[in-house]
Amino acid sequence: MGFGKDEVNGSYKVVTMLFDPNRWLIVSIRGGNWRNLSPPPYKIEPTCKSVCVNGSIYWLNVCHRYNKILALDLHTEEFRDVSVPSSWISNIVTLISQIFCLPLL
Repeated sequence: MGFGKDEVNGSYKVVTMLFDPNRWLIVSIRGGNWRNLSPPPYKIEPTCKSVCVNGSIYWLNVCHRYNKILALDLHTEEFRDVSVPSSWISNIVTLISQIFCLPLL
């Protein structure tokens, strides 16, 4: 569900949600041990795409009445939500769609 770099200590981490939306795991590529994360403040769809920016992984959640971006700080390993005005959602969706459609070099 997500991959990114902890900007504080430089380690790369992988995050996944199990079949239960309240069960999230994280692993550091350096350490190799999966650990449980506290669940996010609201359910996120397993199909939501993620992007890592400045040490946090972000998921856009426009489903189920939420107009929010879920963020996971890869250093503290804590979720937070980022509220955005409804008028911004279509622009954010377009931007994220463009990010995920960029060819890999």
